[in-house]
Amino acid sequence: MSRPSSSRGPGALVYLGAVLLLIGAIVAGAWFAAQRSATGTDGDGNAPFAQAMASGKTFYDKGDPGKAISAFQTALAMNPANPDVHINLANAFLLANQPGPVAIHAAEALRFEPGNGAAHYLLGCSALRQNQYSNAVQSLQEAKAADPTMNAVSFQLGRAFFGWGKLDDAAAQLREVTQFDTNHPSAFYLLSQVLLRQGQREEAVAALASHQRIAAGKTQAADDPAIYERCRYTEIVAPFPLEQPARDGITLKFTTTRPARSAATGRSSTVRSV
Repeated sequence: MSRPSSSRGPGALVYLGAVLLLIGAIVAGAWFAAQRSATGTDGDGNAPFAQAMASGKTFYDKGDPGKAISAFQTALAMNPANPDVHINLANAFLLANQPGPVAIHAAEALRFEPGNGAAHYLLGCSALRQNQYSNAVQSLQEAKAADPTMNAVSFQLGRAFFGWGKLDDAAAQLREVTQFDTNHPSAFYLLSQVLLRQGQREEAVAALASHQRIAAGKTQAADDPAIYERCRYTEIVAPFPLEQPARDGITLKFTTTRPARSAATGRSSTVRSV
């Protein structure tokens, strides 16, 4: 009597191939993780760079520009061509009310990344703080072209046009701000001043009344323009730390196949066990 055939079919070969591929992927991933741990790299930079950026963000968010600047300068020394570092430094210097360095780092960010909306915005804010209104208009228009939906950009642009004496353009920007943010006290106040200079007294009085109504419920100084510089462009950019794989890896379960004879038919069948 001949023995039943136990030859493996195509399915077993596919299964074995999948297991080998999985093992290969795990080994390659472990090697890459070991290399990254040894060299300190984390994709877009290295661990000390990411740590310096994160530290600077923490100090910036706490309102400590001096320590934020120090941390970002440490990151800059490691990667001087990174535009995000220059944007972070520009924001930290803006928080410290040092418009000169703001302009320097914003310009550097544009050198490495032309068209960066945040860099144009920070250049505009720097120019405004130095009463350089025509320069501010030029930079803020570039920032608005990058993202026309940000009220903070329109408000700063309205301020720049007002300082430059372009009352019609200033009124257009400020009306846009108050249309999309009906609780913006500084926009209403500045609009009232623009309208007053244009001889539109009734509208000016109405805008001033809106400002007073809104400002009455504010705890911050409603006429402080620096408050309204804050927007997405003044947020600090820091590398996002990737979750590292577990050092002990993952547990694998392998399966084996063995032929089993059916009592009813006497034929061999495949039974899977773990």
